[in-house]
Amino acid sequence: MNREKILESARNSKDKGCEFENRVWVLSSLIGPIAAIIVGAVLFLTELSVKKTFNAELVCVGMTAAGVQLLYIGIKMRKIHYIIIGSVQILAAVIAFLCFLLQVTA
Repeated sequence: MNREKILESARNSKDKGCEFENRVWVLSSLIGPIAAIIVGAVLFLTELSVKKTFNAELVCVGMTAAGVQLLYIGIKMRKIHYIIIGSVQILAAVIAFLCFLLQVTA
């Protein structure tokens, strides 16, 4: 292989990597808010039906969105630190959700 072919293949592989990362970021930005909307709707309907009041736990919704986004990025790009941070955020969101359910049903 001559020098030009090596440089061209390096440029092509570099561009493909950036394109893949951009697609992963965009898709994770869509999945996170969808998960947050689902959690927010469940929280809203649970409190509305049990207590007849509205006091949604926005912290739980935000943690869910951020956690799902980071977890998706970590899985797709195989980056362990994103997987760990996303898992911790989702765990915190689950704990906040359980605390919310205990508060509503008490």
